[in-house]
Amino acid sequence: MYLDVRPGSRDYVKSACVTGPAGFSYCFDMDGDYTDLSTETRIYKGWFKQNAAWPITDGTYTFTLHYDDDLNGATDYTEVVTRALSADAYTPVEEYSMLFFVWPDGVLDFGWDLAGIPGLSYELIIRSLDGSEEYYSSGRNKDIGLVSLSPYPLRALERGRTYQWFVRSWSADGDT
Repeated sequence: MYLDVRPGSRDYVKSACVTGPAGFSYCFDMDGDYTDLSTETRIYKGWFKQNAAWPITDGTYTFTLHYDDDLNGATDYTEVVTRALSADAYTPVEEYSMLFFVWPDGVLDFGWDLAGIPGLSYELIIRSLDGSEEYYSSGRNKDIGLVSLSPYPLRALERGRTYQWFVRSWSADGDT
């Protein structure tokens, strides 16, 4: 479970709680759950909790955020955001179809098979093996099966280290 807020508001969050189906309820520890996975090339800060008290299931989740930002003279501001989560049928990318190629000029190609499902958005992510550092995210791109990168976006990678890359797919509405 990951929660992020507008960058300018991050310092003013007093509390953040989420409720959901089957009695799911969790209030983020504003210090202990805060994670900074930023790198030289990407700012990636927010509150993250793995293995919360209940497993995440299909349904609607409501995030309630309390701010103390002295906005327009008011010292407290509450924002409520809902997100629907559904585990629609999916077809995983076959591992054998995942390709990686380095061109002589240093350009890197990352490719995968779209598995014949039109309308999905795909996101290429490159991170450390332990998942503690994220070095690149392509953003969501519709109906693609290849991302080509010049060396510049990956300048934070170190020669000799091993990294993982994977592809995440999203439904057209971005909820699944």
